[in-house]
Amino acid sequence: VGLLWLNAAETWIDIDKSEDSTSLLSKVADVVTGSSASKIPHVGTHWFSETGIIDIFVMLGPQPRQVFRQYAMLTGTGTLPALFAISYHQCRWNYVDEQDVAQINENFDVHDI
Repeated sequence: VGLLWLNAAETWIDIDKSEDSTSLLSKVADVVTGSSASKIPHVGTHWFSETGIIDIFVMLGPQPRQVFRQYAMLTGTGTLPALFAISYHQCRWNYVDEQDVAQINENFDVHDI
């Protein structure tokens, strides 16, 4: 399931995770049967937008691929970058020293980059 909360205003989402015990009726049944009450994980959310009209779109999927397809039908798909930008990507976080930089520069010429 996917959810698109469409509102241009600033929005906050509070998420609260807790282990809530079972319901009151389940507790009574546990006392009568003598079994122990088990904890049930619970996630609660509170959504708050400052102002504006809120449009909520629920995408039911059922598989993640269908959720993404439904989202793309709502928002459109991204365009591919220009062809020259696809082929060149220098994946380096850092350089060891000046000699390392010079060697990389020389390899650009060797590989016609």
